[in-house]
Amino acid sequence: ACGCQGLVVLGSGGEFPYFTLEEKHAIIASASKACAGRVPLVAGCGFYSLQETCDFFIACKRFHLDALLVALPTYFPLKFDDVLAYYKEICRIAPCPILYYHFPQMTSLFFSPEQLGRILRIDGIAGMKVSAFCLREMRQLLKQVPVETFNLFAGVGFLLRHTIAMGGHGVIDPVASFAPRLVVEAYHACKN
Repeated sequence: ACGCQGLVVLGSGGEFPYFTLEEKHAIIASASKACAGRVPLVAGCGFYSLQETCDFFIACKRFHLDALLVALPTYFPLKFDDVLAYYKEICRIAPCPILYYHFPQMTSLFFSPEQLGRILRIDGIAGMKVSAFCLREMRQLLKQVPVETFNLFAGVGFLLRHTIAMGGHGVIDPVASFAPRLVVEAYHACKN
């Protein structure tokens, strides 16, 4: 009703880690029914293990999802090559395109723009949500991937104008959960 161009459920603002698997499926089912294909639906996903992620993907096949927003939380430090292998494997089995969720403050995955570019060029990665607060890093990322075929979203509304100016596509903003019209108007103002 407010003109949002998509819906994300189970993101970090949606308290993804605190729901049981059954609750997560119920949330996706409810959102899928509500969207009814009218706007893209993205579901957040973040598990410590590859097997849990694969199991979640299998269950998601019953729902209409346009993308999965995948963060890889860590407990022990991971080598970059292990993270790269993880994303290659999930892209191979995912039921829909993947958005890489770059939130280093929460995942402890601090990579150079070149390393991120390697992840973002994996077949099956359709875009990225950047919740890091560094515009310079976003500019460097956009040099790594073709903007025409890659969807870059800011993770916070105050970076929306800069993201659009750099060739990004918009924002996945928790503020839209309680003030969607404000975020939509900000988006249109930036595009205009």
